Amino acid sequence: MSDKVYIVSTVRGTIGVNVPQLNFKRTWNKKGMKIPVEREKLDEMQFDPGFEYMLRQGILYIEDMQVKKDLGLEPEDAKEPTNILIFNEKTMEDIMNQPLWRFKELIGKYSVDQCKNLADYVLEKKKFDYEKCSVIKEITGIDVMKTYEFNKAEEERIAKEKEQATKNPPKPGQIQFPFN
Repeated sequence: MSDKVYIVSTVRGTIGVNVPQLNFKRTWNKKGMKIPVEREKLDEMQFDPGFEYMLRQGILYIEDMQVKKDLGLEPEDAKEPTNILIFNEKTMEDIMNQPLWRFKELIGKYSVDQCKNLADYVLEKKKFDYEKCSVIKEITGIDVMKTYEFNKAEEERIAKEKEQATKNPPKPGQIQFPFN
């Protein structure tokens, strides 16, 4: 058994874990970032409700299957993860290409935080399907279509402001206010 266990962030944002009783404070700054944790400390940290929630929801992920079994995150007889499933780009692509009935079946296996990752993927790749976006909205509360429209309008507004700034540059010594 290894002395260190790697814990991986599965979300785009910054994740912080602070367990003062164990003198443990770590921050994952980006998706995919791995931080080693001593196995003995991990065994005790599992009783912290916040940390346990992050593991069960797939926000933080342990790759070592045996460690997950020991912590009770996966069944003892499991060969592959069954309780905590992680999206990767191929999985998200496959799920988005499924018929609606299968999409609903598959997405139901993932946590809300994982479904938020799927919403980000749909926005990033512009893989819009109204019915599937509606299912994502029901689960996450994120309206992917409105978010896309808002982002597009914001990009157009910024481009228009830049264009106007190049057409009417300020005169030397003139102060230009960005909110005109």
